[in-house]
Amino acid sequence: MGNLLVVLGAGFSFPSGLPLANDIKARFNRDQKEKLLRMGSGEWMWKDDKDETTIHNGRLGYDQLPYSYVLNEIVKSYNSDVDDFDNYEMFFSYVLDKFNDIEWFRDVYAKAKEELVRDKPYLITEPIPHSNYLSVLTRDPHISIIQDIFNYLIADMLVVSETNIIQSTEHYDEFINYIQKFDRVDIFTLNHDILLERLLSNKQMSFCRGFSIDNSDVFYEGKPLPVFNNHFEGKINIHKLHGSLDYFKFQHFENTGGLYWKPTNIYNYFVTGGYRAKHYAVRVNPITKETLQDMNFDVTPKFITGTKKDDIIGNDMMYAKLFENFESNIQIATDVLISGYSYGDSHINKELAKRNDFNVINQNPYTQYPFEAKEISEINSLKDL
Repeated sequence: MGNLLVVLGAGFSFPSGLPLANDIKARFNRDQKEKLLRMGSGEWMWKDDKDETTIHNGRLGYDQLPYSYVLNEIVKSYNSDVDDFDNYEMFFSYVLDKFNDIEWFRDVYAKAKEELVRDKPYLITEPIPHSNYLSVLTRDPHISIIQDIFNYLIADMLVVSETNIIQSTEHYDEFINYIQKFDRVDIFTLNHDILLERLLSNKQMSFCRGFSIDNSDVFYEGKPLPVFNNHFEGKINIHKLHGSLDYFKFQHFENTGGLYWKPTNIYNYFVTGGYRAKHYAVRVNPITKETLQDMNFDVTPKFITGTKKDDIIGNDMMYAKLFENFESNIQIATDVLISGYSYGDSHINKELAKRNDFNVINQNPYTQYPFEAKEISEINSLKDL
């Protein structure tokens, strides 16, 4: 029946209980003091909706308290400078721009320390047992950790339970039935969650994500992990244009002797849903299986947000390839299905606008398809397919 191109936005995942942009905005645009948890493994989480054990474990260290005050000051600064939290991605772009301004971060850290001492004066009066809570705010800002915190916190909101998936399966049945009618389906999703993958797996449907263990150089416990190779050879192919909760970057380092590892410009992406695999993956020679690097220095889930995605996409091996796939696939598609996308990404809109001779089904109760097409069907729900 031809080639179907699918574009998915946040509205696609909403029926399963995952947040829309306004939900993420509300979680960030609030008083952030003491709202963060940091697990011993390095992951950051929101305190919201966590059980007592998780909250206890997330408070065993020191960093979660001062960084909650840092995040609070960042939010306050944004609201003072911009006064517009309607689009949370503008907030992330604001912070990313500040990464080049160390003096701004120094001021943020100083204000955070002042506020923390004001709220908890005993941190000063009892310096021996409590000094670690202030040490983060006393030394020079560790800016890169802010980006990690944002990614972890967004990821924390995008975890969908198996119960929610089962309860929402009926909502997606027509979608799954519809895509099976086509000879080839290329799904380009802007979502970072893995709802779609789990829905298809529960239906025992095969799909390709552009990752494979073939010639993989990333191993865990002697077995290869799937690495990105841009091979999309299935009937159903999922291209995650902006990354995913289970994508991790393996930066290549060279051991120059002793304990020092020198970073290189070489990297790859691997995928895993295993906690230990992402922490203890190693890099090997694919032919000899000799271990070349016995640790991965970055276990933050890799996805991009903000209003300046074009710059990131153009300078990253995986994101550039994925977007090239979108450009080429849109040229051969006979039909386009768009679900839950509100046309807020200029790089996506630019490509959609190039074609006016395919059939479009636009599933969005609030935003109509803004470009010309051979035939346009507007539906409110996937059940209307």
